[in-house]
Amino acid sequence: MLVPASASSSDFAASSDFAAAPSPTVAALFPPGIIATELHGTPDVALLLPEERVHVSGAVLKRQQQFTAGRLCARRAMSAFGVADFPLRVAYDRLPQWPDSLTGSITHTGNFCAAVVAERRRFAAAGVDAEIVADVTPDLWQRLCTRSELIHLKSMQENMAQPAAALLFAAKEAFYKCQYVITREWLDFEEVTIVSTDWLKPAGSFSVVPSRRILLRDRFSGAITGRFAYDGGRILAGLALTSLESQSQRVV
Repeated sequence: MLVPASASSSDFAASSDFAAAPSPTVAALFPPGIIATELHGTPDVALLLPEERVHVSGAVLKRQQQFTAGRLCARRAMSAFGVADFPLRVAYDRLPQWPDSLTGSITHTGNFCAAVVAERRRFAAAGVDAEIVADVTPDLWQRLCTRSELIHLKSMQENMAQPAAALLFAAKEAFYKCQYVITREWLDFEEVTIVSTDWLKPAGSFSVVPSRRILLRDRFSGAITGRFAYDGGRILAGLALTSLESQSQRVV
């Protein structure tokens, strides 16, 4: 677990108030200073705060449980920064409305959920995504991939192509979430290419290469890189952008 200077281990101690737990696997995708939590299973929707419950009151039970899992993960992570019982509402564009001092990202797939939270003074945004590898089937690749990515997948052995496709999907989703917090620009899957030399490794890094001038480039001109890890039948991907208020202006 990576704990920032402003969050002590005692602040992040296990508590019966939370169903989520620290996630070393997700934390390893990010630089120091970002707190990661995860939850496996289907939580009790009664654990939502009243201000959160209104956003899913008419949804099916599965959606309510996923929403609850995300809020519990976020609540646990925010506690590391001394923020307790903060109702994480939903904005008009479906983004979580984090406290003014924090930023974060939530992902869920199947019965797995994770959240990452960081201080805005250090990070402009963070994005995390999890995908079930078996769900990223070849019939989806045409929609998810650029031409060069498709050529690369088709050159791989069949048993390696699907995990690689899942990596492409998760990396793009993590990047989209991260950059949208800053730019509010919607991007299509074909507008960025994911490049990596670690396709066959259980964990590694990737680079995001836009195919056009995107709004993010008005704020960040450096290389855009993230990390990934295969976790059982899942692929996890994450990246973070340093805050313009911090001493470092690089993309991490």
